[in-house]
Amino acid sequence: MKRLFAAFLAVLMLTLCACGGAANGSSGGTGNSGNIGSNSGSSNNMPGMPGNTPGNPKPGQSGNGLPAYTGPGYAVMLKVTINPEFTMYLDEAQKIIHTEAVNEDAETLFSELDVTGQSYADGMTAVLNGACDQGYLKDGGKITIEYEIADPNAMEIAAISTPVVQFQQDKEMELEVSTGLYTEEIAEGQKTAVVNGQTLFIHRLPILDSDNKTVGESTVYFTIEIPANVIGYNKERMKACVKWISQYDDGTVSVSYFENGFVTHRYDMEPDGVIYQVTCDKNGEIVSEKTIYPENYTRQNEDGSTTTMTFYPSGVMKTADTTWPNGDYQHEEFSENGNIKCMHWQTGGNYGETTFREDGTQSKHVYRNADGSYGEYTYFEDGSSFSRMEQHEANGNYYVDTYYPGGQVETSTSNYGTFHYNPDGSYSYYNDGSMEAHFSGGKLTSLTIDGTAYTDPVQLAALGASLFGLGQ
Repeated sequence: MKRLFAAFLAVLMLTLCACGGAANGSSGGTGNSGNIGSNSGSSNNMPGMPGNTPGNPKPGQSGNGLPAYTGPGYAVMLKVTINPEFTMYLDEAQKIIHTEAVNEDAETLFSELDVTGQSYADGMTAVLNGACDQGYLKDGGKITIEYEIADPNAMEIAAISTPVVQFQQDKEMELEVSTGLYTEEIAEGQKTAVVNGQTLFIHRLPILDSDNKTVGESTVYFTIEIPANVIGYNKERMKACVKWISQYDDGTVSVSYFENGFVTHRYDMEPDGVIYQVTCDKNGEIVSEKTIYPENYTRQNEDGSTTTMTFYPSGVMKTADTTWPNGDYQHEEFSENGNIKCMHWQTGGNYGETTFREDGTQSKHVYRNADGSYGEYTYFEDGSSFSRMEQHEANGNYYVDTYYPGGQVETSTSNYGTFHYNPDGSYSYYNDGSMEAHFSGGKLTSLTIDGTAYTDPVQLAALGASLFGLGQ
């Protein structure tokens, strides 16, 4: 709710600025519509700034001591800190098109190393080996990678840490690896920033709760000044927008990228490192959403439970364990393609376990309850229906059903006997070898009891009514 109010206020205040008013000390503003930076992700339009345009980026960055890059356009920018600190620019094929040293250690490292033209995986591995050989990177060291993905088709966030994880495994080293969004460094009280030779204004907008009380502040970075004589909505300014960064009172940072006035993709990073990635179509409508968790992520849930997750090197979730203060728990395992492999849980003394096939369809489910009852369910290969179901009650009664593909019961067995059902609707009943009965069209057609066969239609009708409750 706070973010929605922030977005609404941003629309109001920036529109006022466009009409000649001043917002928070700036001498101009921009018009904006939509929930930019919120997790709702609807269509967005906003005037904006020059810079790194998605798909055909322009060079030029500022902040965090990052030197301006004046070479070809890039799809991904990585700022890497080991002890050497450097930036690496990639094209849409993840080829390294440029590297820049930020400190002296990086200058020393790159004086003997050139990874330009290599793939990101090979180049990063070469850099890590070089840092290791020169004594910059040791067991127990830390690697921080900040990223800006201007073209979401160029790289998955999970792929950023993949060569580092592989390097750890090959070298048998313990390293602390941290990845996160790259955002401009904005000093408190700063009202403008110069990017690519142009002065851009920074707006700090209050966040309102449902009672219109100020509960925090959203910092909207880099909105370009609109002359005071520009009234209302300006489509040319809207189409110029390429990037919008917002920071919320809870510490969340949201980065949105625009093309022709519409959001193409957005990353929201929560304070605990969780990233929400949203991709939109050319009209700004959401086409995909993804939640990305940091390695060995632990989350405190609203119901008092704690969830701990582990991940494959690719970034796909490997396990998720949730525990509750009362001792209840749930464990989930996933394959590297993202399909669930198995899960088991305990709730109030009741236990359950479900296993899955490689394609993610259910294979088997078993349960065991605190009252002594238990059961097992197996599924057909498509996972859509049971192939067999077995249930045992605490009082000793049991039921075992098998099914035809499609869900029709084939046999139903209990401590009272067995029914066998045919696809044509006819069925038979058997009870410990002492009784055999056959039915068709809702009528008893033959019956044998303790070796005595009954075939007379009148007799069968009477026996069907008395023994099985069939109408005569």
